[in-house]
Amino acid sequence: MHSHPPYANTTFNNSDEIKIPIQTQDIYTLPCNSSLYIEGRLVEAKEKKWSPTLRLVNNVVSFLFDELRYEIGGIVVDRVRNPGITTTIKGLVSFTNNEGNSYQHAGWNHQELPEIRNSEGYFSVTIPLKNLMGFFEDFKKVLINIRQELVLIRSSTDVNAIVTTTPGEKPHLDLYRILWRIPHIQVADTEKLHLMKYIEKGRDN
Repeated sequence: MHSHPPYANTTFNNSDEIKIPIQTQDIYTLPCNSSLYIEGRLVEAKEKKWSPTLRLVNNVVSFLFDELRYEIGGIVVDRVRNPGITTTIKGLVSFTNNEGNSYQHAGWNHQELPEIRNSEGYFSVTIPLKNLMGFFEDFKKVLINIRQELVLIRSSTDVNAIVTTTPGEKPHLDLYRILWRIPHIQVADTEKLHLMKYIEKGRDN
């Protein structure tokens, strides 16, 4: 499993475009088993410190973005707008109880608000990309020698990702780190030659 960061000097503020490329093209990757790792902190905006009345919503990662895009070879192959709404609805109707429980580390808990932040408001989540985009759920094959890019558009506001029980309280959510974690497949030399023959023939296998 390899972690790919966004371009250098990328910021994670509201409405920012975050591009995470896989620039090395002589590798074999398995996108269906990849995930998105995010670190951040939830604080009260005025005091800049954590408040026990601030909570993150169920499926919080999806509500942090207005749009998700996945590109292969410069071509958009999947796009999800309003992922918070679409993935929450999909999860509620499709996840079994065991699946829902297994995704608590990803900020999913349909029975109550998830507890993924510590006593200082810091949190970290790892969510499988198959929970966010259909391509990663349906495409089970290895991608060979091709450029890939994951594009995330930060939401213009984080009000849909935060719950507060104190009137007048103004929460603020900072993101510190975003990584795309994707398996790199090691292929034996004999199998690599076999795969390269298919590529040279232009066949999809």
